[in-house]
Amino acid sequence: MPSHTKVNQRTNYACSGNGDDNAILRWFSIFHLQRFIYAKNTTAKGKLAWLTAIPQESLTPRQLYERWQSLDEVIGVRFWKETQYFVLDVDFGSQYHPAENREAIAEILGCLELVGLCRYLIVRSSHSQGLHIYFPLTEPFVLWKVALLVKMTLEDAGFEMKPGQLEIFPNYIPYRAGYIPEYNGHRLPLQKGSYLLNEEFQEETNHLEVFIKQWHSAAAGQDLRTWQQSLAAVKSPKNKDSSAQEWLDRLEKTLKTGWTGERQTQTMVKAACAYGRVFQGFSWCEVETFAIETLTKASGYKRFCGHQRNIKRVIRDWIKTNRKSNHYHPLYSRQNTETKAAAGPSNQQKQQQAEQKIRDAIAQVVAEDGCLPPGNTARVNRIHDISRCSLTTIYKYQVLWDCKQLQSEVIPAFKGTVNDSASATITFPTQKLPVIAHPARLSRVCNSVYKKLQSKTGQGITHDKLLSIYGCLFAAKELKKRSRVPADSKWQLVAPNNLITPTSEIREEHG
Repeated sequence: MPSHTKVNQRTNYACSGNGDDNAILRWFSIFHLQRFIYAKNTTAKGKLAWLTAIPQESLTPRQLYERWQSLDEVIGVRFWKETQYFVLDVDFGSQYHPAENREAIAEILGCLELVGLCRYLIVRSSHSQGLHIYFPLTEPFVLWKVALLVKMTLEDAGFEMKPGQLEIFPNYIPYRAGYIPEYNGHRLPLQKGSYLLNEEFQEETNHLEVFIKQWHSAAAGQDLRTWQQSLAAVKSPKNKDSSAQEWLDRLEKTLKTGWTGERQTQTMVKAACAYGRVFQGFSWCEVETFAIETLTKASGYKRFCGHQRNIKRVIRDWIKTNRKSNHYHPLYSRQNTETKAAAGPSNQQKQQQAEQKIRDAIAQVVAEDGCLPPGNTARVNRIHDISRCSLTTIYKYQVLWDCKQLQSEVIPAFKGTVNDSASATITFPTQKLPVIAHPARLSRVCNSVYKKLQSKTGQGITHDKLLSIYGCLFAAKELKKRSRVPADSKWQLVAPNNLITPTSEIREEHG
């Protein structure tokens, strides 16, 4: 291993505007530049007194770089919305620190490799001997998904996620309406007492240019495809029971506290009505009575409520508005589900209706024209004019009308061991193609044929899609009459998807 100086070399960098400096500034630009953290640099070893910048204070990448160079302070960053990296923090004394368990870090890295994170940088964070393991990425990703994926991956593998043992930066914070999360901050690498380590956890360098080059190399080495697939599968956990309990606690606390000042009437009315409707299961008429009784007896009502004369009207107005919007329902009732179901058909019902329209349109075309038009384009246009389904939907059910698909399948006329079995062959031009529609939706052209055919198919049927020889021969006879094929022609019955289609040869065989 090459020897490296342990003198902190941050003072070697000057903002000269050259290419190296531009690369450094681009690297500093990946960090969130607001709500950063900083602490006074002291010579004594121990914990720093970290402070957080005010929300209005923001740094440019150059300013962050200059403060990173300063020997008077240590600076760190927080996260926001998206991140192009994450960090694992293993404190000295943790059960996962190499001083306690040499194999623990390798096991952690092996778990993360399963989700596509194959490259990393190990950094000694400070004189405390703690470790920061950086995982660079080539592009920004949604922060909460990154935090949740890493957290779930390590917890599922049995690792204990808590301060002092193993922490993730950014930390995962569940979503709450109206709450602005503030993620934990971490110090930037290669400051006081910080070094890039090798695989044996020995100091390698604290030179920023070397660190940045290895950073980009690690980012390019990640299995981006696996990482994106793993990230796409992450869903925000939603515990309805927990959320309902939190809401109930807030409403009960609000009603118990009552008015504590002026201009709180709308808040109190909403709390009383929502509590009665959702958690007491009252009807809207009962909600009105409950709200009037509850609010007029609440603490501070006579002192602070400015709507004592018209409190009933305020409650009725709130109920009228929210009853119309239909947002509030008794907890665990089926009313919300039933209301949505009554609003319109499901996707499956819509698909069934579309297929039915296309089948009916095909039957109508055959009834009016005697056969489907030659060529798929003409067929699609004809079906579209009748069914009014979109072209996309019609092509979705292409198997019902496509020329090639209807000619490509041949179903045997008979399958079994009946002595008088036979197979028949029918051929005629495509443009004179008659169609036997689905039994449940017979057209007037096919109705008489199907009824007679049905009476002949009681013998020797071994499959619901196969007809006996008697039914086949009768269908052939009927179709020969309708299509006006010369008397000396022979026929073959081809019946995929309940349709009669032509083939290229003419023959008749008897068993």
